[in-house]
Amino acid sequence: MSKIQIENLGPIDGLFEMSLDKKLTILIGEQATGKSTIARAIYFSMLSECCVELDLIGEKNNSLRQHAEAVHQYFRKNYEYGTIDYFTNVFSFSFNAENNDLVFSPPGDYIPLKTGGEYPMYIPAGRSVIPLLFESYAAAKNIHVDPFLENYLLFLDAVRKDFTKPFNEVLKRNMELTAVQHTEDVKKVIIHLMESILKGQYRYESGNERLVNSDGVSIPITSASSGQQESLYILISLLFVLCDIKGFTIIIEEPEAHLFPATQKLLMELIAFIINKTYCRFIITTHSPYILTSANLLIHSAKVENKIKDNKVIVEPMKRLKPEDVCAFMLERNGDFSYRSIIDEETGLIDAEEIDAVSETINKGMSDLIDLEVKHDL
Repeated sequence: MSKIQIENLGPIDGLFEMSLDKKLTILIGEQATGKSTIARAIYFSMLSECCVELDLIGEKNNSLRQHAEAVHQYFRKNYEYGTIDYFTNVFSFSFNAENNDLVFSPPGDYIPLKTGGEYPMYIPAGRSVIPLLFESYAAAKNIHVDPFLENYLLFLDAVRKDFTKPFNEVLKRNMELTAVQHTEDVKKVIIHLMESILKGQYRYESGNERLVNSDGVSIPITSASSGQQESLYILISLLFVLCDIKGFTIIIEEPEAHLFPATQKLLMELIAFIINKTYCRFIITTHSPYILTSANLLIHSAKVENKIKDNKVIVEPMKRLKPEDVCAFMLERNGDFSYRSIIDEETGLIDAEEIDAVSETINKGMSDLIDLEVKHDL
């Protein structure tokens, strides 16, 4: 069992507690309700655990340590008070912002538990600016951004060099290097979903990022649509984690950004597919009702289609989400911070209306206007 407790940190002027054992966690809420603070606190804690674990087993990873120290400095600088407490079965971590204390409490005989989701990956919002940041990064090798984005840029800069060939060849090569086994059917589904989401293929050639559409036309990634730019880097990251044998906890801010609703559905299918085929876990912050309703489709399919055999398949088995693997929370600030689960205990589904309640207000306004229009014979 692993969990995190956050108290009086930034916009969270109260206590937030959440298990980290679910395969998919969704955080929703208006702006400034604490979604990013929670996501970053989770990354902060898991990155710290990775560094301590390496120390305990006598391994060195200077790059990981540099990432962790940069994130630590960010928290010390940006939070004047508040605490983060992170617990696993064999490890605890505590951060007190007021006095900058970092306390680690591993047991005397530390044996790492290999349960999946061991390494954190933070995919920040605002991904459409990454191509421009890369140009600055290549020119100066010195960009001043927050450590979450900087860590992600360093990761992308390392892995994008593999993408001189189509997605399927990159996946095949990485699988050979890591000895990860995926069947041909699995690989076909992965590549189909990625190409359908991106509406093309990605190439990195001679230091240039390009998008190749289905007609073979190649354009600079800076000329691609904002939706393609936003989704591209998620896809690069997910193809990488598909070839990792241990698994990541992947934290994605606003995966729906600039994506058409049908594409948001495909992205949720890809996430569910990776959950089912790897040891990865996902934590998502979102404002999109389409992300929630797409997740509900996959959850309900598992409830129904996993129990029956029928010639008509609505959702492919590899894309279904078991209800017990999903949690979702609504974060609110009505004066004070509060949060609550929006999973229906009886159905296991997410109450998607929580995020789309504004539609009722809009519909009522339209109805009232139509009544006025009729009343005054306009």
